[in-house]
Amino acid sequence: MKHLALILLGTFQAILDDMPVTNFRSSKVQGLLVYLLMTPHQVHTRDTLATMFWADETDTIAKKNLRQSLYQLRKILKDDSSDKSYLLVTRSSVQFNADSDYSLDVKDFLSYLENDQLESALMLYRGGLLAGFTCDSTPFDEWLRQERERFHRL
Repeated sequence: MKHLALILLGTFQAILDDMPVTNFRSSKVQGLLVYLLMTPHQVHTRDTLATMFWADETDTIAKKNLRQSLYQLRKILKDDSSDKSYLLVTRSSVQFNADSDYSLDVKDFLSYLENDQLESALMLYRGGLLAGFTCDSTPFDEWLRQERERFHRL
């Protein structure tokens, strides 16, 4: 069974079955994965995601870009349509599968804080959330700025 490990505190790193994942087509594909990961219990409409990442494009082009980015992500993650796939994609919605086999430093960090394991939390905090990352999308970059501030305060 494949395992996806993601590091978002500090520089972005994705590791699938002990191999670094580096073949993202664009920073927007990475940003899409990050956004879905950070909101695993939320079902996102395709319209919302298209607007978030391609706000400057027409609706048709934004949806086409989203469709291509989802295809690229599924290919990179070697995702299939099983119940353990990383992405749950329908004709109208997209969600990260919280029941898939993955680890996320942000999730562990929050869990350590919640359980007063401050030393363990500090060991995971290798830098700000996605230090230096941007994906040329004003709505996403604004969301990321707020998340960075939240994690910095924590």
